Amino acid sequence: MAVPGVSRARQYANSGSAIQSLRTITSAEYMYERTHNAFATLNALYSEALVHGDLGEGYKSGYTFEILVGLLPRLSRARRRQIASPAYSITSLSMRLE
Repeated sequence: MAVPGVSRARQYANSGSAIQSLRTITSAEYMYERTHNAFATLNALYSEALVHGDLGEGYKSGYTFEILVGLLPRLSRARRRQIASPAYSITSLSMRLE
């Protein structure tokens, strides 16, 4: 039997961790882009030691993370989108940088 207060506290802690992970990814992407003049996937950020293994693998604190890299339509300008989704929920956190 789960205690509702403990479950809610864990959910808030995991959400806070996901937000911090998105900040970490944003900082890592900025450093990578300044060095390589391009955006990177999580795997590339991990191989450059800009994010730790758990985040580089795309899963941390009950959230899955992915970075979508592509071209902005009609402008041929590179863009990326970071997504953090709870592993067992329908809500998600998303950051879009252009």
